Amino acid sequence: MSTPKDADCGRISSDFSSGAWRKAFPAPDFEPASERHVRNAHIGSAEEVVLKRTMSVSFIAGLPSDERAALERDIRALIDRTPVLRDKRVSFPACLPIARRKVA
Repeated sequence: MSTPKDADCGRISSDFSSGAWRKAFPAPDFEPASERHVRNAHIGSAEEVVLKRTMSVSFIAGLPSDERAALERDIRALIDRTPVLRDKRVSFPACLPIARRKVA
């Protein structure tokens, strides 16, 4: 199901996909951004991986407190009604771009 919040998240994540973040490099003390990526997975309970990870994303953390509270309630309800998330360890894969610090 797509909601306005889902659409906003897609728009925001596409900002990353656009590569605009690369404009910050090269920067003092950092090498130019490369296309090297590191695979990682955040593994733990649904509360740790889904709820806490979602709530810590900058554009969500920046929402007014009543909107954050409503989103947290929605995520908790999603976890409660989704058997694969309830009382199980989950894994959220990530592929992270790397910017290396210059060696002096």
